[in-house]
Amino acid sequence: MHVGNGGDGQNTGIVDKVTVTGNTVTDPLYDGIGFSTSTNTLLQDNTVSGPGRNGIVISPPFYPAPTGSATITGNTVTGLGSGASAFVNNSSGFAATVSDNHWPPAAPEGPYGGTPAAVPGMVQAEDYDTGGQGVAYNVTFVNGNASSYRADGVELDNTADTGGGYNLGWTSGGQWFRYTVNVATAGTYTLNLRVAAPSAVTGALHLSDAAGTDLTGAVDLPATGDWQTWATVTTHVTLPAGRQTLTLDQDNGGWNINYLGFTAGSGSPSATLAASPGSLTFADQAVNTTSAAQTVTVTNSGTATASITGVTAGGDFAQTSTCGTSLAAGANCTVSVTFRPTASGTRTGTLTLTGNQSDNPTTVALSGTGTDTTGTNLAAGKPTSESSHTDVYPSSNVTDGSQGSYWESANNTFPQWVQVDLGSARSASRVVLQLPATWGARTQTLTLGGSTDGTTFTTLKSSADYTFDPSTRNTVTLTFPAATQRYFRVTVTANNGWPAGQVSEFQIWAS
Repeated sequence: MHVGNGGDGQNTGIVDKVTVTGNTVTDPLYDGIGFSTSTNTLLQDNTVSGPGRNGIVISPPFYPAPTGSATITGNTVTGLGSGASAFVNNSSGFAATVSDNHWPPAAPEGPYGGTPAAVPGMVQAEDYDTGGQGVAYNVTFVNGNASSYRADGVELDNTADTGGGYNLGWTSGGQWFRYTVNVATAGTYTLNLRVAAPSAVTGALHLSDAAGTDLTGAVDLPATGDWQTWATVTTHVTLPAGRQTLTLDQDNGGWNINYLGFTAGSGSPSATLAASPGSLTFADQAVNTTSAAQTVTVTNSGTATASITGVTAGGDFAQTSTCGTSLAAGANCTVSVTFRPTASGTRTGTLTLTGNQSDNPTTVALSGTGTDTTGTNLAAGKPTSESSHTDVYPSSNVTDGSQGSYWESANNTFPQWVQVDLGSARSASRVVLQLPATWGARTQTLTLGGSTDGTTFTTLKSSADYTFDPSTRNTVTLTFPAATQRYFRVTVTANNGWPAGQVSEFQIWAS
């Protein structure tokens, strides 16, 4: 018996306020009573006897019910087969009020067949635990064609892999399946995943324990070329002894799985951390200013989880890390490193990761050059202002210590200006202006002014053309008689490389 629209793809019409009462459904080939999309149905005092699959099902295979509502009361289900359920709701959007029905209670979670799978040994993917949706598994839809084996409609398929039987398919991110196992001896096991995937899948799955701890890290699957062309993907997992529940988490879809094979590991699995790149070199950086971050990727290429006890950066370098305290075999994390020279000249340091890895400690050489040939850049980190800026290029970029970021004014509206506020009047006789070092040459017409109050400006350097040339790192120096000013302003009246004022770094030096 079927209530609702959407049957066999006929997704039209509205089914509302149906009353189904006093019926007997005997020996149905599949489910006894099924709901697809419908609202305000009353299912009352009906009997389902000896169903071939389940008793009463919301959204059974091929009959979608993404939304709907029903009151289900006073019904009886008898004669259920092994693994079948009296009532199944496969839809998260269908609201069912269920009360005073007469049927066996839902099976608790437990091993399929009643006995936990042995480890070491093979766990068939189709032999996930009993207990139903949200307990033993979580799937977004049911559309399986192996209902003679599992009556819940989960997406099983006849496998063409050696040994036959069924495989688990229709994978999708967020789905999961639980397996109760009995581990003979605590230790690290080689996990052989028998999979098929038309195309390669990055981060396809991971295995977790009952507490949700990731045991394998993200597992990538190669392209096997077809849904029924099979290959074995190997990883490692460390398990305690005894009965436990493992969860196969589907992180990205596009693959089938036939079984999980556990074999005792040979030798002593260990973690090995590899850092890429193996060294970092930073561009010239003004003393006491911080560079943009560079990233190091750390990969555990070993066969056991790495316990990370420390991540440090020495010398004039600092780090932030996503590595945490552990890194599963095959997983990776990132470390972001910045350079803040405390003196001029070549500066060196080391990024160090310590832990239980076989190559402990894992290190990355760090180097950079501090620039401070005549004292301190008075403008470093100081507040700025501007006549205008375009897009994401504000004036604050001119004192951030990075030659790669820059201020750019509104286009085609000369003159434009950018200025630095030193906070108090300071004596200076040299201004250094930069553009990003990789830019092509261009000439800008510039005037340098100074002010003690931010309103009245004195000309420190008259208007002139200045060429920014990549052969000299796109750096221009303006010298002038020493002047004591709080505000220093560069006014741009022309630029042959772009119709706007452009400055990457605005440095102010005492001499």
